Formats: sequence, C-alpha cells, structure tokens
Amino acid sequence: MDVKTLLHHLRKELESIGHEHESREILENLFKRDISYLYAHDDLVVDQNILKRLEEVIEARKLGQPLAYIFNKRSFYGRDFFVNSSVLIPRLETEFSIQELLKLPGNSFLELGIGSGCVSITMKLERPSLSVDGVDISDQAIQVAGLNAKKHLAQVHFFKSNLFEKVTPSYDLIYSNPPYIKTKDMDDLEDEVKKYEPHLALNGGEDGLDFYKKIIKNTPDYLNKTGYLVLEIGYNQKEEIFALLDAIHFTGKCIQDYGGHDRVIIATRRK
Repeated sequence: MDVKTLLHHLRKELESIGHEHESREILENLFKRDISYLYAHDDLVVDQNILKRLEEVIEARKLGQPLAYIFNKRSFYGRDFFVNSSVLIPRLETEFSIQELLKLPGNSFLELGIGSGCVSITMKLERPSLSVDGVDISDQAIQVAGLNAKKHLAQVHFFKSNLFEKVTPSYDLIYSNPPYIKTKDMDDLEDEVKKYEPHLALNGGEDGLDFYKKIIKNTPDYLNKTGYLVLEIGYNQKEEIFALLDAIHFTGKCIQDYGGHDRVIIATRRK
C-alpha cells in the first residue's frame, strides 16, 4: 500500500466514527513526518509495521480511546508532554490559565494537583527564575510529571501530598485546576472521558466544590500577604467560588476564556 491509498483508507475509517479531523495527528505520529511531506511523497510504499500500527490505532479510536493515550503524547503551550491514563489529558482551556498566570508577579509557585505536570513545567520554562513546587495525591501522576520534567530539563520539585497536607513554605502564587464535575454528572460525560480518564481527577463531589472548599479554606496559611490564588473553574461555578473566597476575606475577579466561558478566578486578600 502506498501513502495515497493509506490516506484514503484512514479518512474513510475516521469518517465512520466522526473523527476525520484527526487524520493529520495520526499520520504525523505514525510516520514521524510533517503532513506536507506525506502529501508530497504520496507514492511511497508504506512499511508493514506502520500499517499494523495504523489498524491498532483505528480500532482503539473506534472503542473511544483518546489519541493522547494511544500515542502517549499531548501538545501543551507549544511543547509535547507524555501522558497516560493515570493523568488527565491537558486541555486547551488550561493554556488560557498559563497566559493569566504569567501576567502575575511573584517568585514562588505552588500547583495543587499536578497531573502530567504540564502547568508547573510550563511556568518554570516560561519564567526560569520562578521557584516551582507541585503536589499530587497520585503516585502515578507524580511519576508521569517527573518524566515530563526530566524530558524538558525543568528544575521543579514534585512531591506527594493531599492538597496542602505536606506543604510547608508559603508562596506568591498558588494555582489549581481541581476536580469540579458533580458526582451526579459523571455518567453524562463523553465516553472518551468517562471510560479512559482518571475519575480521581474529575469528580468534585456532590456539588462539584469539594476541592475548592478545602483549597480556599487553607490558602491563607500558605499564600504570602500580597500573593495570588489562581483557580481554573467550571463554566457555572463562579458565584459559588466567590462566596467561598468572601468567607476568608479574599476578593477575586473571573476571566472568561476564548469561548466566552468563565474559566479562571484570580483572588487576593481583601485590603
């Protein structure tokens, strides 16, 4: 089979499951080549190992397995990160959080719930002078984040902690994108998310606010006087989180993402 025939076969298979837009990502991962090269050399004969791997990828996608887990890779803020089913797949929305975080002053940064480590590592790479710590309750997540830190030569400190449990210093910036899906809504998630991504990183309890309540309650003990608490939130959680912040005498502003959805809350002590 040549590349041209393979392209046609792949498009047909992906169209049958509504994922025809993924052909470029699949091909570039399979061939380790830019798509323009493949179009320019569509008469090349495809190696049998690639054909075999292609069929495995197609079958996995038909079952709903996300491409990021199939190839153990997701691009985030212009860099590739290793991911597996132990961590959430980095979302474009979280790149928006990075943009907001980079606008804030500070010399020390703590992330609660690092997952793949993409946020902490990106913060360190974009602001090299920043001291970066990150915690997670999952040993597997810490392992994945450590692999990514090593890959990107990022001098960050990751360790196991249930939120602030084993955190001792105070920080200028504290960030978290905690689980915020209501328990009753977990079954309504897309199959790709519900079947493959870790529920530990998704389920935010009965009202979706379990982790926000814990984080916000304890933040004053770990945030420097002029520091910032930055939270990524669900589209309909702004007012409830503002109320939690008010209870600890913090004030916040909410910033909408490119889709016009409430996305990031930036909070400070009330003056």
